[in-house]
Amino acid sequence: MKDMDRNNEAGKCYINNDIAGNRKKSKLLIIIFAIIPFIFSAAVFLYFVKTKNLSSENDETSTIRKVRYMEATPVTVQKVAVGYGRIVPSSEWTGFSEVKGRIICVGCSLFRNEDIRNPNQLASKLSSGIDPASSYIKNRLSNSTLDDLSEFGQSLEMSDSLLEKLVYELNILIQDSSIYSLPYFNDVVLDQKKQLLAEKKELRSDELICLNRSLIEALFPDELGSSTFYNIKEGQFVPEGAVICQIDPTDYYLLIEQRSLVVEQNIMQIKELNNELIHLKKIFELENKRAELFKTEYERKLSILKQQAFSASEVERELNNYLHQLNAVEEIANSIELIPMKIKNLEATTQQAESQLKQARLDLKRTVLTAPFAMRISEENVELNQFVSHGQILVRGYGIDTAEVHANFLAKNIGNGLFDRNHTFDFLKFLNSGSKEYIEALNVQAIVNLSELSGVEQTEDAPAWRGKVTRLLSSINEVSQTVPVVVTVKDPYKDMVLGSKPPLTKGRYCKVTLLGNKTAPKYCISRTALHHDKVLIMKDGKLEVRDVKVDYFQEDYAVISNGINKGEHIILSDVFPAVPNMPITGVDKTETVLSNYPWFVETMEN
Repeated sequence: MKDMDRNNEAGKCYINNDIAGNRKKSKLLIIIFAIIPFIFSAAVFLYFVKTKNLSSENDETSTIRKVRYMEATPVTVQKVAVGYGRIVPSSEWTGFSEVKGRIICVGCSLFRNEDIRNPNQLASKLSSGIDPASSYIKNRLSNSTLDDLSEFGQSLEMSDSLLEKLVYELNILIQDSSIYSLPYFNDVVLDQKKQLLAEKKELRSDELICLNRSLIEALFPDELGSSTFYNIKEGQFVPEGAVICQIDPTDYYLLIEQRSLVVEQNIMQIKELNNELIHLKKIFELENKRAELFKTEYERKLSILKQQAFSASEVERELNNYLHQLNAVEEIANSIELIPMKIKNLEATTQQAESQLKQARLDLKRTVLTAPFAMRISEENVELNQFVSHGQILVRGYGIDTAEVHANFLAKNIGNGLFDRNHTFDFLKFLNSGSKEYIEALNVQAIVNLSELSGVEQTEDAPAWRGKVTRLLSSINEVSQTVPVVVTVKDPYKDMVLGSKPPLTKGRYCKVTLLGNKTAPKYCISRTALHHDKVLIMKDGKLEVRDVKVDYFQEDYAVISNGINKGEHIILSDVFPAVPNMPITGVDKTETVLSNYPWFVETMEN
């Protein structure tokens, strides 16, 4: 029993000790998981309270916004309209063969009548053979031409036939063989290009003509016009009157000679008939007088016969003489009547031959194809020794003096005060003048820039051309409601710089700015400064929100007609939220760049 009691007491002591240990552990856990986090939280709270107090002290300085701004200045500008279109040549030309034949020259030609500057002086030199070269050429002329030259030496008047013969003979000479090696032409100084031709062993027909003609021109500088060799290839430039090609004119020279002979023969026959007519009229008068004498004698003897003074046979003989003479007079009269008919027939034949002669001379001129104006070749189908038929297209080109831009503009922009609304027109006068008055009244200037689609970057120093509206096309695009306007630019190739200022070539895409009427001084602000018809203004370090009235937009600018005063600072930065009277300060004053725009006129000063 005692042992059991001891054991019970020992168990009670163990339990009490365990309970005491558990209590100590609970207190420790409470300290770790409750008191320490509370203390940490309180410390953090105190820290944030202190930092908040520090930041609140600097709130006033930290909320001042820094903005970019521009100063409002009234300016005078022009209303503009912007459109886009392509370059179209103002003049295009298609050169085709007006006669048939073989092409013997490309880029050069034989001698033509108009190439003889002083024909009388040339004929005088050739007829006298005053120098070795003239003597050489004279010895190559035909007998017919030499006969005409001798007649020229007596009259000193160059006839058309002699001029044609001389040109024909010179052309035969320069097509025959090279005359450079002849002693007559040793002293002639040639340019580098012609010298290279002279040194070639074999020459094409056009090269031979070019070289020989240059040699003869050098010996007769006062009598013959100088020629130029042109490169007739696509993309090349040629001046007005440049020779494209020459068709063989031999057939037309021969035809001219034939028709000239027919005309000369007919003229000679007409002269002979006129002389014969004069002679017959004189004979007719004499024979008519003889007939009168026979008649008188017959009547005298007939009256005497009644008195038995003459025999009847003698009276009959006188009657036969009279009748025979009347027959002779009648034959002469018939011949006189036939001569005018013969002359009329010859005159008609002569007129026909002269018409054919004119046609042959016209065809001779047409053997040379020349550029009607300064142009750039866009297509060429010309080859040496090529046979061409009548109407065959040989070359195409377009003018380089002016270019047109066919640009499309929105109809609302064209009608928004761009043109003078107060100008009225007399419709009948407008029709009779061919719209000249209308175009002159428009007097709309334009600025043409190559667009980015043409490979030109749109920078401040991008190339620009001045142009003028020359006409409005007849129809408006029904889908896009755009108006086609034609702007003409002079000298589109002037001052071109490879790489920086390309020319206004055919097909380039352009931006066109039309400059319309000038406005009264108004304010131009950047579109970024406009917020739904409101602007932000920096005034005395505070932000002010103000309503404005927008007149119209141009490029990146809005033209303001009301709501802004001179010198006010217009905020360009995006302020959000834009609270009125909030403190702001300007850090970057942006200068106006209106001078970069063609529609800017000038800044107005009070």
